[in-house]
Amino acid sequence: MTPLGLVPSDEPQSLGLLGTHPCLVELRDAIRRAARLAAPVVVWGPTGSGKALVARALHRLSSARRGPFCAVNVAALPDPLVESELFGVARGAFTGAIADRAGLVEAAGGGSLFLDEAGDLPLAIQPKLLRVLDHGEVRRVGATNTTPVHFRLLVAAQEEPAELRQTGRWRADLYYRLASVILRVPALRERRTDIPDLVVACLVTHGLPGITPAALELLQEYDWPGNVRELQQALIRSAFYADGGPIGADHVRKALTSGSHVTSADGQHTLAAVRSRHVMSVVAACSGNTQEAAELLGVSRRHVYRLLRGAAGLDRRKARDVAATGCDAYPRDRNVTEIDISVQERERGTGAILRNFQRRNHLTR
Repeated sequence: MTPLGLVPSDEPQSLGLLGTHPCLVELRDAIRRAARLAAPVVVWGPTGSGKALVARALHRLSSARRGPFCAVNVAALPDPLVESELFGVARGAFTGAIADRAGLVEAAGGGSLFLDEAGDLPLAIQPKLLRVLDHGEVRRVGATNTTPVHFRLLVAAQEEPAELRQTGRWRADLYYRLASVILRVPALRERRTDIPDLVVACLVTHGLPGITPAALELLQEYDWPGNVRELQQALIRSAFYADGGPIGADHVRKALTSGSHVTSADGQHTLAAVRSRHVMSVVAACSGNTQEAAELLGVSRRHVYRLLRGAAGLDRRKARDVAATGCDAYPRDRNVTEIDISVQERERGTGAILRNFQRRNHLTR
């Protein structure tokens, strides 16, 4: 199953990023140039825009492609665990550390380490990561010796790197170390001409019958604050309303209204209102499971809580009561060629959304 926005790997001109808009063509050219360098790369852009796809394209084109691609969603890890997940643990470092364990930095040796949601990287960890980059060695938690490491660092954030530095979320020294190559992924509203291609990709992926020109026009007019991921979800919801027939304008209109379509007092759409209502509707559709909602939205569960609190004026505890937390466990899929310790690798979003949709509505393909 090919995720929405991702085309088969035998089409090298696209690098897996579907679209022909000039801003996307420029991004693909920048990816090719950046892949030839050994320097870290920062990829930034709004949620759901395809930052993980850019990171994978960089890995595939670089000299690190023969090594593993290790990905971790930083925001999905509790702050106390970030250090041990990244740098590893020595036996006896703390209660329960009964054996030496390599971290992601070592696991990515000879390949690429992708830090997603790096804007949430704890400040206490940043100088340790900087030391790894500067000296090419890592010290496990509780260890006295260091281990040489060689890997390509790729990081992604929703905010512009300069803003992360100015607001104090990134230390200045780490920013200057990472900011040699910065790639921006455009929002979907900046490349509306690519929406038809993305829609066709989704229809083919899910075996949906088709869509009318009027429905496609509505999709191109919408602003998509959730970008490609929101488009994907809206199409699946529209297909549900179409009940096996072609997706029409009424189906799309109903899907947008039930999912994220709200207006201000003067009848105009507001980004904050659209985002808040959309998040609340997704959490409700997931029966209050914020972990599942975070996966569908392509953000961290921590970010879902922040949006819920902003939408309802609640503190964290009350927000948790409104939308009960799901599972606290983080899937760990360790493989010889690829290691991904994100909540769920983002490129699997299409299949996850469809399966969850079918399960909740008792549907079969």
